[in-house]
Amino acid sequence: MKILLVVLFLSVSMMAKAQIDPVGIEKFVTLKNGHKLFTRYTAPQKDFPTLVFVNGLTYSTNDYTLLADRLVDMGYGVLLYDAFGMGRTLLENPMPTAPIDYVDQINELDELLKKLKFKAPYNFVGLSYGGGILIGYGARYPQNVNKLFLLSPYTEVIESGKNIILKQIEWTKIFFPLNDATDEELANFYLRMFAYQNYPISEPTVLENPYKLEGVIRLTQGITPYSPISEAATLPKNSVHLMTGIYDQYVTRDVYDRFWEAAGPSSPCSYARLNFSEHKLPQVHPGFVSRWINANFKADYCTGRTYYVNPFTDYMSPDQGDTFYLPDFKD
Repeated sequence: MKILLVVLFLSVSMMAKAQIDPVGIEKFVTLKNGHKLFTRYTAPQKDFPTLVFVNGLTYSTNDYTLLADRLVDMGYGVLLYDAFGMGRTLLENPMPTAPIDYVDQINELDELLKKLKFKAPYNFVGLSYGGGILIGYGARYPQNVNKLFLLSPYTEVIESGKNIILKQIEWTKIFFPLNDATDEELANFYLRMFAYQNYPISEPTVLENPYKLEGVIRLTQGITPYSPISEAATLPKNSVHLMTGIYDQYVTRDVYDRFWEAAGPSSPCSYARLNFSEHKLPQVHPGFVSRWINANFKADYCTGRTYYVNPFTDYMSPDQGDTFYLPDFKD
């Protein structure tokens, strides 16, 4: 009898853990081109939507844990996935030997959501590279988009980085006139040098596995020709929530401001500028980011305003109207 009770107790405990485990269900989803995408899904509580996360350039699903767990605790469903060239997907597929085209990433995201039988329109969260992919997705599949939470999104090539590589190409041609490499070949060579020299220090997450840096290079090559700002005006109306850090170490404010202005015809919802924050908002301020996402499902902040935010106190100072504290939208 005692043995039976112990077995029953363990069974109930394991069932309870399975129901509340924030990690969710993990599996690989095979696409029609043979790519196997790693996914981690936690179902929403009743009447809550699901949020689909798209990784930053050096991210994997592991890097969204802090933010995703908070949203799961609030009741939201969360789908994390490693796109082709990223995380566990990179380890499950052949090593990419060519640029990973951003359009392919967009179409694979759409196919993934259909295979998982998610109901459109979808709600998205994307950091940096992921934000650029989501801008492209919104421009191509506007009928499938409800909300786009763009966190420090890639909107255009950063001129400072581009100019460094252009200078290196110029010097190579001056000092090595017999080098017959094309500009494209030299650009890819110097991009690889930059990534292998700098990313292990500035982005230690690239050491997650021995192939990740090569994946990052192929992802960079594939999205560099794309300028998401050129499609900003075509995004679904009242869908865009832009969020950036005032102390972003990679992108200057004028770049984000240009995107916000370009998105004007699509009537973007909100532009939140976080004080005490840099580029990686999901890791630096997961608490505020989750509360701001939640607030935009609980109330109407789709006013086109810019907010200057203290993420520690939820103090919101809009460019128009009175300052206020973000309400605690607990059910």
